[in-house]
Amino acid sequence: MTVIPYFTTFACLCVFNAAAESTQPALMTPQIIGDLPDGSLKIEIELPKFTIANKDIIGKRLIEEGGRTIELRKIRPVSLPAPPPAVPSPPLDHPLVQQRLAIAAEESGDHDFMLMGSTVYHPSNGPTCSFVSLHPIGPGEPITFWTSANFALLTGFASFVDSTGKVRSIIMSWSEEDTRIPDLPKFPAGNATFSITAGNPSNASLTAIQSLHDLYNKEYARLLTAYLGRRQAQQAHEAELKANPPEPESLVISYWREEMVPAAAQTQPEGVAK
Repeated sequence: MTVIPYFTTFACLCVFNAAAESTQPALMTPQIIGDLPDGSLKIEIELPKFTIANKDIIGKRLIEEGGRTIELRKIRPVSLPAPPPAVPSPPLDHPLVQQRLAIAAEESGDHDFMLMGSTVYHPSNGPTCSFVSLHPIGPGEPITFWTSANFALLTGFASFVDSTGKVRSIIMSWSEEDTRIPDLPKFPAGNATFSITAGNPSNASLTAIQSLHDLYNKEYARLLTAYLGRRQAQQAHEAELKANPPEPESLVISYWREEMVPAAAQTQPEGVAK
């Protein structure tokens, strides 16, 4: 059993008259869905085990290596399904992919996904900022923007409710950089804001981006505390492994083929020399 730490508004100023107020949907305060991990929870993972009956073990051999014992067991052949042929994944802008994404987006109803990539910068010549790309579900071009928000703090939860009541799930890859930025964006002091640099965002995209910033500004202290807790737990875990490395575990390796057969040779028709 392996124990690991658990690490893994659209801004609007409107004046309503009585008629407009009755048809304009009320904006909500964006909310995080579920718990916000802070590094205090640990998960126990039960790894799957490969078992072979004693009657199917033909022979055994022990090897001592690196302070551990490796048991080589020759077993009777096990029927395994043929591996599927390698099929390259189509690009995101492939028509079939876009069609399936559009269908998924339509079926999601009040649930939407935000596919994002972000780089968090800690530049020597200014405050922390992030460069973010938002990839649309369905047709459309990516949207990129600079933001004064530290997007590393937005990695602790998977879903939130935006200002319109729509549930949005975040799928984001991210990294951090400590480097000087020649053209460092200028952001006003106070709440985090963003500036679109490329793409033609729809109202829905702007709503999603602004809602995420509203959530960041509203929950900043909580997001920061949880992020620092996760990072501290990870650092403590790494330090513990360095100070007390686990004892090498004994291994059991089962095999039934002793010669290497090139993959190309396996697919040759009968009668062809190998």
